[in-house]
Amino acid sequence: MARKTLMVVEDDTDTRELLQKALGSEYELVGVSNGEGVPQLVESHQADLVVLDIGLPGISGIEVCRQLRAHGPTRNIPILFLTAFGGDAIFTEGVIAGGDGWMTKPFDVPKLKERIEYLLRGPAAVSGRL
Repeated sequence: MARKTLMVVEDDTDTRELLQKALGSEYELVGVSNGEGVPQLVESHQADLVVLDIGLPGISGIEVCRQLRAHGPTRNIPILFLTAFGGDAIFTEGVIAGGDGWMTKPFDVPKLKERIEYLLRGPAAVSGRL
């Protein structure tokens, strides 16, 4: 069985490297440092899930999420927000934008793996957003 591909949209190099070390043996990881053109990159790399930071340069992760949900080929790909931002307002904004999961930094690697595995099981496993 082919390994699943994760698109990691994260501007912090250290976090991208940590994710590569933590997840690279189980998944193919494609890392990008900003949100420009992410729907097309997700489509071209046939990503199975997007790990998305909110605090990106230029365009926020919330807007990237909206773009992914509006772009036909990426409309149903699971999106896991991985962000330093917290609080009800930003969480609600992520729900409205179409996010499927949420973790705050710093994060626990085993819990991150559990959430990714859960989201990759598909729509039957995900009863609702976030």
